[in-house]
Amino acid sequence: MATTRHDFWVHGLEAHVQNEPDPISTGYTPNPRRNSQGTRVRQDVGENWFHFALPTPIALQPDTDEHHVELLQVLLRGSGKNCRIKAVHVWSGGAGGGKKICEYNFVASRLLDGEFEEEHDFTTPNYSWRDPLAIDILVEFEGDGDITFGGAGVRFEAEVPDWVYVHRDAPCLSR
Repeated sequence: MATTRHDFWVHGLEAHVQNEPDPISTGYTPNPRRNSQGTRVRQDVGENWFHFALPTPIALQPDTDEHHVELLQVLLRGSGKNCRIKAVHVWSGGAGGGKKICEYNFVASRLLDGEFEEEHDFTTPNYSWRDPLAIDILVEFEGDGDITFGGAGVRFEAEVPDWVYVHRDAPCLSR
Protein backbone atom coordinates (compact mmCIF):
# COMPACT_ATOMS: atom_id res chain seq x y z
CA MET A 1 0.00 0.00 0.00
CA ALA A 2 1.11 3.53 -0.74
CA THR A 3 0.02 6.63 1.17
CA THR A 4 -0.92 9.61 -0.97
CA ARG A 5 -1.92 13.14 0.01
CA HIS A 6 -4.82 14.92 -1.65
CA ASP A 7 -6.01 18.53 -1.36
CA PHE A 8 -9.57 19.32 -2.42
CA TRP A 9 -10.51 23.01 -2.79
CA VAL A 10 -13.54 25.00 -3.83
CA HIS A 11 -13.45 28.66 -4.77
CA GLY A 12 -14.94 31.22 -2.41
CA LEU A 13 -17.75 31.78 -4.92
CA GLU A 14 -19.20 28.55 -3.55
CA ALA A 15 -19.82 30.03 -0.07
CA HIS A 16 -23.45 29.87 1.00
CA VAL A 17 -24.49 32.39 3.64
CA GLN A 18 -26.99 30.97 6.11
CA ASN A 19 -28.64 34.29 7.00
CA GLU A 20 -28.03 36.78 4.23
CA PRO A 21 -27.91 40.28 5.70
CA ASP A 22 -30.59 42.66 4.43
CA PRO A 23 -28.90 45.05 1.97
CA ILE A 24 -31.36 47.84 2.80
CA SER A 25 -30.84 47.78 6.57
CA THR A 26 -27.05 47.32 6.31
CA GLY A 27 -26.60 49.81 3.47
CA TYR A 28 -24.36 47.35 1.62
CA THR A 29 -25.67 46.49 -1.83
CA PRO A 30 -25.42 43.74 -2.99
CA ASN A 31 -24.85 41.66 0.09
CA PRO A 32 -23.41 39.07 -0.28
CA ARG A 33 -21.21 40.19 -3.18
CA ARG A 34 -19.65 37.52 -5.38
CA ASN A 35 -16.75 38.15 -7.76
CA SER A 36 -13.53 36.52 -8.94
CA GLN A 37 -12.02 36.93 -5.46
CA GLY A 38 -14.77 35.04 -3.67
CA THR A 39 -17.87 35.81 -1.64
CA ARG A 40 -17.88 38.97 0.47
CA VAL A 41 -20.35 39.63 3.27
CA ARG A 42 -20.62 42.81 5.30
CA GLN A 43 -22.58 42.59 8.50
CA ASP A 44 -23.14 44.51 11.71
CA VAL A 45 -22.82 42.93 15.15
CA GLY A 46 -23.84 39.27 15.28
CA GLU A 47 -22.96 35.77 14.10
CA ASN A 48 -23.50 34.00 10.79
CA TRP A 49 -22.73 30.56 9.36
CA PHE A 50 -21.06 30.02 5.97
CA HIS A 51 -21.35 26.65 4.22
CA PHE A 52 -19.12 25.02 1.58
CA ALA A 53 -19.87 21.78 -0.28
CA LEU A 54 -16.62 19.95 -1.04
CA PRO A 55 -15.44 17.36 -3.55
CA THR A 56 -15.41 14.01 -1.77
CA PRO A 57 -12.60 11.48 -2.27
CA ILE A 58 -14.66 8.33 -2.60
CA ALA A 59 -12.87 7.08 -5.71
CA LEU A 60 -9.29 7.13 -4.40
CA GLN A 61 -9.38 3.40 -3.78
CA PRO A 62 -10.87 0.36 -5.47
CA ASP A 63 -14.44 -0.43 -4.52
CA THR A 64 -13.83 -2.50 -1.41
CA ASP A 65 -15.04 -2.45 2.17
CA GLU A 66 -11.58 -1.37 3.34
CA HIS A 67 -11.18 2.41 3.09
CA HIS A 68 -8.33 4.07 4.91
CA VAL A 69 -8.79 7.78 4.27
CA GLU A 70 -7.82 10.23 6.99
CA LEU A 71 -8.86 13.87 7.12
CA LEU A 72 -5.78 15.85 8.11
CA GLN A 73 -6.68 19.53 7.78
CA VAL A 74 -9.36 22.02 6.90
CA LEU A 75 -7.97 24.86 4.76
CA LEU A 76 -9.38 28.41 4.62
CA ARG A 77 -8.31 31.50 2.66
CA GLY A 78 -9.71 34.99 2.51
CA SER A 79 -9.70 38.37 4.18
CA GLY A 80 -11.66 39.97 6.96
CA LYS A 81 -12.09 43.05 9.09
CA ASN A 82 -13.82 43.42 12.46
CA CYS A 83 -14.80 39.76 12.58
CA ARG A 84 -13.47 36.45 13.85
CA ILE A 85 -13.88 32.82 12.87
CA LYS A 86 -15.41 31.12 15.91
CA ALA A 87 -15.97 27.54 14.75
CA VAL A 88 -15.22 25.15 11.90
CA HIS A 89 -17.31 21.97 11.55
CA VAL A 90 -16.98 19.21 8.95
CA TRP A 91 -20.06 17.15 8.06
CA SER A 92 -20.46 13.95 6.09
CA GLY A 93 -23.72 12.92 4.45
CA GLY A 94 -26.73 14.95 3.56
CA ALA A 95 -30.41 15.29 4.32
CA GLY A 96 -31.64 12.76 6.82
CA GLY A 97 -28.24 11.21 7.42
CA GLY A 98 -25.72 13.96 8.10
CA LYS A 99 -23.05 13.31 10.70
CA LYS A 100 -20.63 15.83 12.20
CA ILE A 101 -17.27 14.11 11.82
CA CYS A 102 -15.07 16.77 13.39
CA GLU A 103 -15.23 20.27 14.81
CA TYR A 104 -12.94 22.99 16.00
CA ASN A 105 -14.45 25.59 18.33
CA PHE A 106 -12.23 28.56 19.08
CA VAL A 107 -12.07 29.69 22.67
CA ALA A 108 -10.51 33.06 21.86
CA SER A 109 -10.03 33.52 18.13
CA ARG A 110 -8.21 36.60 16.91
CA LEU A 111 -10.02 39.55 15.40
CA LEU A 112 -9.34 39.55 11.65
CA ASP A 113 -7.77 42.62 10.07
CA GLY A 114 -6.60 41.69 6.57
CA GLU A 115 -5.81 38.49 4.73
CA PHE A 116 -5.90 35.10 6.41
CA GLU A 117 -4.80 31.61 5.48
CA GLU A 118 -5.58 28.97 8.06
CA GLU A 119 -5.05 25.26 8.43
CA HIS A 120 -6.92 23.42 11.17
CA ASP A 121 -5.71 19.93 12.04
CA PHE A 122 -8.20 17.12 12.54
CA THR A 123 -7.94 13.39 12.95
CA THR A 124 -10.61 11.06 11.59
CA PRO A 125 -8.85 7.70 11.38
CA ASN A 126 -10.34 5.10 9.07
CA TYR A 127 -13.52 7.01 8.36
CA SER A 128 -15.44 5.62 5.38
CA TRP A 129 -15.82 8.44 2.85
CA ARG A 130 -18.84 7.39 0.85
CA ASP A 131 -20.96 10.48 1.51
CA PRO A 132 -20.70 14.14 0.48
CA LEU A 133 -18.64 16.49 2.65
CA ALA A 134 -19.41 20.01 3.84
CA ILE A 135 -17.55 22.61 5.89
CA ASP A 136 -19.53 24.98 8.12
CA ILE A 137 -17.79 28.12 9.38
CA LEU A 138 -19.21 30.32 12.14
CA VAL A 139 -18.17 33.98 11.91
CA GLU A 140 -18.77 36.56 14.62
CA PHE A 141 -19.03 40.13 13.35
CA GLU A 142 -18.28 43.23 15.37
CA GLY A 143 -19.55 46.65 14.25
CA ASP A 144 -19.19 47.06 10.48
CA GLY A 145 -17.68 43.58 10.01
CA ASP A 146 -16.54 42.31 6.63
CA ILE A 147 -15.35 38.88 5.46
CA THR A 148 -14.41 37.54 2.04
CA PHE A 149 -13.96 33.79 1.60
CA GLY A 150 -11.48 33.13 -1.20
CA GLY A 151 -11.63 29.37 -0.83
CA ALA A 152 -12.14 26.41 1.46
CA GLY A 153 -10.79 22.90 1.28
CA VAL A 154 -9.63 19.76 2.99
CA ARG A 155 -6.40 17.77 3.00
CA PHE A 156 -6.54 13.96 3.10
CA GLU A 157 -4.15 11.08 3.23
CA ALA A 158 -5.28 7.83 1.69
CA GLU A 159 -3.80 4.38 1.50
CA VAL A 160 -4.11 2.97 -1.99
CA PRO A 161 -2.87 -0.36 -3.35
CA ASP A 162 0.50 -0.12 -5.05
CA TRP A 163 -1.03 -1.05 -8.39
CA VAL A 164 -3.26 2.07 -8.22
CA TYR A 165 -0.47 4.48 -7.33
CA VAL A 166 1.44 5.76 -10.35
CA HIS A 167 4.52 7.81 -9.64
CA ARG A 168 4.45 11.28 -11.22
CA ASP A 169 7.76 10.59 -12.99
CA ALA A 170 6.54 7.35 -14.55
CA PRO A 171 6.39 7.44 -18.35
CA CYS A 172 2.94 7.72 -19.88
CA LEU A 173 1.65 4.86 -21.96
CA SER A 174 0.63 5.81 -25.49
CA ARG A 175 -1.71 4.00 -27.83
